Amino acid sequence: MIFIKSNVQELKKLEIFKLTIARFQENIDRIFDEKDLIYFIIEDNKEIGFFYQNEFQYKYSFRMFIAETQKRFDIIEFKRLILEIIKDEDSKNFVEFSLQRNSKNILNKFNRIDAMLEYQRDSYVFRSLNSINSKFTIYDKIDDYEELTEFLYLAFEDDEEYCKADWKSMMESFPKASFPHITYLCKKKDKIVGACIGYNIISLKKIYLYVIAVYPEYRKNHIGEHLIKLFLNSKQEIPFYLDVLESAKPAISLYEKVGFRKKKIVSAICLIDKFLL
Repeated sequence: MIFIKSNVQELKKLEIFKLTIARFQENIDRIFDEKDLIYFIIEDNKEIGFFYQNEFQYKYSFRMFIAETQKRFDIIEFKRLILEIIKDEDSKNFVEFSLQRNSKNILNKFNRIDAMLEYQRDSYVFRSLNSINSKFTIYDKIDDYEELTEFLYLAFEDDEEYCKADWKSMMESFPKASFPHITYLCKKKDKIVGACIGYNIISLKKIYLYVIAVYPEYRKNHIGEHLIKLFLNSKQEIPFYLDVLESAKPAISLYEKVGFRKKKIVSAICLIDKFLL
């Protein structure tokens, strides 16, 4: 197995690329930037897949595609080659691997410390909602994204390093998305103490729960459950899905309580110094 550096234009010529994102050809320029560095995965003189790399503050992130027809995959050699790519950088402790749609799933082959899971829930309407204290007020629109961004950093400040998000850039891009937004905020007086936001991906006929968060000191007031039920009641006859860390047991407990069920592993998160084990 070898890796060959390439670019988006060369990638578009590959048959495996066409098969990978045939459903998303109209969004190709949003998936890849012309300057993105792409690596072809070559085995026995044949392209069996590709991946591209992103860097975050605490981790490397590799998005991969492996042809489903590939019966043999040398995971040890793959890991060694990945370490060659990142060997000169010692400021990050984690590496994350995720898959393009229709890829052969090799994520269980990694010695992971955590994983991102996809949960899905079929459409269903809650006939009654749990009540919350009258001191809280619910809003269905976002007036101040800077305030929301500050709230999200505070709500997730205790997260592990490998899952810390760049909420500033995420909240800057959220209102620009072409999908219809679904938002619910919970405030105490003028302070955000809870948020549940997502969007309706019409092309997939699914609704994605982008983030739900409650400020730590208010987490026993049933705010999260109330917000997510409002969110789930916003559309009928459309399935919902979300991504959640395998280690986030309280969040998973809430999602399962309101009807979500695990569908698959979306990404594997590994410690670099134990990557080859």
